[in-house]
Amino acid sequence: MIYYVGAWVALIIFVIVWYLIRRKRINATIKRIEDLNAESERLKSEVETLNGELFHINQKRQQFLLDYKTLEAKVEYEQKRAKDAKDSTDRLLATELERAKTSLKGVRELEEERLKHEFEEKRK
Repeated sequence: MIYYVGAWVALIIFVIVWYLIRRKRINATIKRIEDLNAESERLKSEVETLNGELFHINQKRQQFLLDYKTLEAKVEYEQKRAKDAKDSTDRLLATELERAKTSLKGVRELEEERLKHEFEEKRK
């Protein structure tokens, strides 16, 4: 009978040790799952933050592109205005040059006539 009691005690000790080992493993697994869940939540939060930053960066990028295109259009408009002003100035200068040449030619002819007349007067 002592053998039966000893066997039962050994069996009970085995079951208790087995239960404690399994409980320790189960607790470690539960802790690992909790740690992974916490890490997952932290990563989700970080992804949300990064998505927010990416959204703001994309908005700034779109605004930059819009500003760039606007500035490019302004530069193109100003270049066209400058070219038109240069062409207009060139035409005006050409007209004024022709007018000055004509005036000079007229003044020269008058001066020649005056000199001829004066020469004729002195000659007489």
